[in-house]
Amino acid sequence: GDGEAFDGVLGVRAHAFSPESGPFHLDAAETWVVDFVEETARNAVDLESVETHEIGHLLGLAHSDDREAVMYPSLNPREKKVGAEGRRHLRGASSVRVEP
Repeated sequence: GDGEAFDGVLGVRAHAFSPESGPFHLDAAETWVVDFVEETARNAVDLESVETHEIGHLLGLAHSDDREAVMYPSLNPREKKVGAEGRRHLRGASSVRVEP
């Protein structure tokens, strides 16, 4: 291990370390989900949002004060920070459709 223990359900969910060492770990105690329609557990945690956040740390990003940002330091159960709209923005696409 890396000396950074997890603390159970809805505690510290994951951790990653900035460049040079770079490990990335997820807490096996969490109910990880990708689809909240299929998984109804109240304590379900969005895997894509947490993975994206931790990969941000691997790339050297710090936490953000913006509650809507994927790099905000916490995530509520059943909250999704990464979705179709976010993926479009990452690729540089506009949310407004432009007709030719």
